[in-house]
Amino acid sequence: MVLTKRILSMQIHKIQIKSVMSIFEDNLNNVSNFKSLNDKLKKDTLDVGDKQNHSTNVKASMTHWRMMTTHSSYQDLLKIIVSKIPLYADIKQVQGSYPDLVCGDMWGAVYRKGQHTQEHAHSGVFSFTYYVQALKGCAPLIFNKPGYKKLQPQTGSLYIWKSEYSHYVPAEQDDNLRIVIAGNLGYFFGAVSKTIVSDPVEL
Repeated sequence: MVLTKRILSMQIHKIQIKSVMSIFEDNLNNVSNFKSLNDKLKKDTLDVGDKQNHSTNVKASMTHWRMMTTHSSYQDLLKIIVSKIPLYADIKQVQGSYPDLVCGDMWGAVYRKGQHTQEHAHSGVFSFTYYVQALKGCAPLIFNKPGYKKLQPQTGSLYIWKSEYSHYVPAEQDDNLRIVIAGNLGYFFGAVSKTIVSDPVEL
């Protein structure tokens, strides 16, 4: 009876607000070692091959989830991506200090003609995709919630967004491989995060 009274006393306040959906876009072809890094990322992704057997939202060849722990090329790319976060988001101090960013997962995907990714959102605070190979005519990246935006990637394109944004990739129509690296970043708060983050990669 006491529990019933507590439930009846609870309420959810819903306030309608106006918000802006923001997606960061850059191209890493101006990085000094772009070609060598990109070539290594392509080789590593293709060498690992498909480890998921289309069991995830990605209905294409997909590597294991933690490529940043096994391949230096992914680690190097991750450092570049993290350096871009302050250009996208205003990270606030928490109890007098800035939280560290950790990468919970980072994987590669190779799309062949007819392959796609189902609509989904990510876990984490920030998510990203980097295009190792995206030739003219390849499938776009489409965001559809909370707003709509169709992005046409090129080789070297990098997108960063809030993990809650829903997105998908329509079926690839091109004969060329579309090679993508994606992942998620979250905040790390020392001892507290160690209880809820499985083996985070500190940057």
